Order: sequence, then C-alpha cells, then structure tokens
Amino acid sequence: MRVSPSQLRTWKECQQAWHYSYVEGLKLKKSSKYFDIGTYTHELLHVMYQTMKAMGWKPGSDNMIDMMQSRIKADMESLDLDNIDVMSIVWPLVTKYVSFQSSQIDKGITVLGIEHEVRQELDNGLIIHGFIDLVYRDSAGRIRIRDHKTSGQKNSWNPNKVKMNEQLLLYALAVGLEFGEPVLDVEISFVNTYPYKNKQPSSDELFKLFRHTHNEQAINSYRKNLQRMHDQMLEGNIMRNYSESCGSCRFFDLCYLETRGLNADNTRAAMYQKIERD
Repeated sequence: MRVSPSQLRTWKECQQAWHYSYVEGLKLKKSSKYFDIGTYTHELLHVMYQTMKAMGWKPGSDNMIDMMQSRIKADMESLDLDNIDVMSIVWPLVTKYVSFQSSQIDKGITVLGIEHEVRQELDNGLIIHGFIDLVYRDSAGRIRIRDHKTSGQKNSWNPNKVKMNEQLLLYALAVGLEFGEPVLDVEISFVNTYPYKNKQPSSDELFKLFRHTHNEQAINSYRKNLQRMHDQMLEGNIMRNYSESCGSCRFFDLCYLETRGLNADNTRAAMYQKIERD
C-alpha cells in the first residue's frame, strides 16, 4: 500500500474519510483550485529554485531577481483583472524573498531536487510516496529537506510544530532511504502573505525559517509507528471518528446517510467522482 502525508493525516482525523478517499477513491466533483496569494507564491518559489539548480545562479543575484520579475510580469499580462490585487502583493513579496531571504538562507547550498518525488518501499508492501518542495545539501555536506508554507497568519509556525510535523518526518525517512544516508535536518520556510496596508513590513515580519534536527532514534521510532498504522489500514476495521468538525468534511453527506443505513447512491453519483490511485 502506498502512503502519503495527506493520507496519514486523513487516517488520524477520521478513518471513515480515509476509506472514502483512499479505498473507494472518491473526490468531490467540483474543483477547489483557485488563484490566490499563497498558491502563486508557492509556485514562484519552485520556479526560483529550479532556475538556481539549472543555471547555477547564486541566491539573491541580480540575474535571479530579473528573471523572477520577468516571470511575474508575463503572468500579469495573462491574468484577469480580478487577480490584479493578488499580483500587487505577490510582486514585492517574491522580489524581497529572492533578494533578501534566499540570499541569507541558501548560501552554499547544492539543490538536489525541487518538487522532489519520493517513492520508497519499506516492509510488507508499505510504500512512502510524496513530493518534497526542496531537497538540498548544505555547505557542511548534510542533506536537508524544506517545505514552503504560506499563510496570512504570521504565527502559523513555530519550532515545536516543525519538530512534531509528521510530513517532515515521513520525508526525512524516505529521503534517507533514497540517498543511503541519514537525513535528520528538516525545516519550514514560512512566508507571511498577509496584505499589509499603509506600511512596508520588515523582512523579519515576512519570512521565517524554522529548523529542527531529529536524531536517528526518532526516525527509527517513527518508522515503527508508521508500520503499525499501515497494518491497521490493511486490517480494514474502520472507525468513524465523530467530532464537531464533521460538518465541514467533504464526505459529510455521504457518511451521514450511510451511517443511518439509508441509500446513498444518488448522493454518491451527484456529488463525487471516482479516481484511480496506483
């Protein structure tokens, strides 16, 4: 069975939702994808590191800044007027990230992968699968993994959340297996996308880098816990974890009917489509 960070999170939140999504392969028919500050900022950061890797340009260099501004300008010309406000925020934000933040945190790094796909098999058919925003080797030769996070709430992340973040633990385990060496250093690069008004925010208000170094014991312990969860998934004994948040679940209507033994065929056909998962 293939597991991903989002799958493990769903399992822990509600095993019934996990069953609908990952066993039955259901998803809402309507798309939730839209253009926003966070999504576009995240995309541009990938472009920046891809260029850094391909061209060998130094972090924060004039070439990098010019390239990113040209990319944003070209995107602006193709957007609807409704998205101009988004671009007016993203332009200075990304420019400042390239010129200041990247020049500080990316000195001497060697980029190994951007949106790096990992697919590593453990025991009993358990496959770790996911995409990592950035994998790199630092100036001391250690492999580090970084996830880019954007939010309009400046206190969304802190060092303790990075330490306990399961997604980063999963990726550290997988990348260590892929490269054949322990990967213990994980980090969150946080970008505050809150639209400041009537002021020019400082770089410290806009950007934070939260780092944690796991030990090998923590990685090995997580591997054992992961295997136990995987075994529980295979057993197929699904528990419905009712909570106050059920009303916002994408499977609420379907689960509500089926829990009461009612026919949910019409709801299933009208609201959901089936996707194939490999």
